[in-house]
Amino acid sequence: MKFTSKRDVWLGLILFGSIGYGTFLSYSAFISEKSGIGESIFAILLNLVLILFICWLWFSTYYVLDDKELVIRCGPINKRIPYREITSAHKTWNPLSSPALSLK
Repeated sequence: MKFTSKRDVWLGLILFGSIGYGTFLSYSAFISEKSGIGESIFAILLNLVLILFICWLWFSTYYVLDDKELVIRCGPINKRIPYREITSAHKTWNPLSSPALSLK
C-alpha cells in the first residue's frame, strides 16, 4: 500500500516562499546594472536548482508498505526498512526524526 506524506501549510509557505524570494533575487540580479551577465546567469541557474529540488521533495514524498519492508521516499532519500528491524514506533513533533512534510 502506498501513502503520501501529510503536508503542513506552514512548511509549504516556507518552501514555496523561498522559491518566490529566490525568483525575486534572480530577477533583481538580472535587471541590475551592477551585476554582470555571469552573475545574473548564476543567480538564475541557482534559483532553478532550488525550485527543482523543493518540487522534488514536495511531490515525491511517500511511504510504501511492501510485503517485507517499509519503503520511504523523499526526494534524494530512499530508505528500505525491513519489518523485522522495526522494534517500536512513537509519535513525535521533532522535524529531524523522519523524512516527512508534516510534524503530525
